[in-house]
Amino acid sequence: YATYFSNLGSVRNIDSIIKLIEKEDPKYLYGTGHITPALAYISKKPLLDNVIYTYTSVFKKNILDGEKLTQKAVETKTIVVAYGISDNKLNIIDNITQDELFDKELLKKYCRHLASFPIYAGDTANRIYLLKCY
Repeated sequence: YATYFSNLGSVRNIDSIIKLIEKEDPKYLYGTGHITPALAYISKKPLLDNVIYTYTSVFKKNILDGEKLTQKAVETKTIVVAYGISDNKLNIIDNITQDELFDKELLKKYCRHLASFPIYAGDTANRIYLLKCY
């Protein structure tokens, strides 16, 4: 029981993610509040509009606007960090969750899949996706 929970929310390949961010050299990072602030700190890349708290509640309460932030991301050399689901058994491939944070149509139109990494979580998300929006 304790062993199962001790690994939840962990990312075992943080060095690979940081190396990729450094190689791609974006101007900003924007995305899920669970990991994007840590990636920004470690990679020394600023957060888009200095937005550190991107939990869905602030978007649902209209404190932040996911469409406007996505628009700014695609205009300003940003890597988007998103949670997603990939489950071959359910035929779900590269499905980005957290609808409130992103305008998915803009992401599809202007961003490309850069990489994905497994995460070990107890909820529905099991991947971190990096999208290159430049």
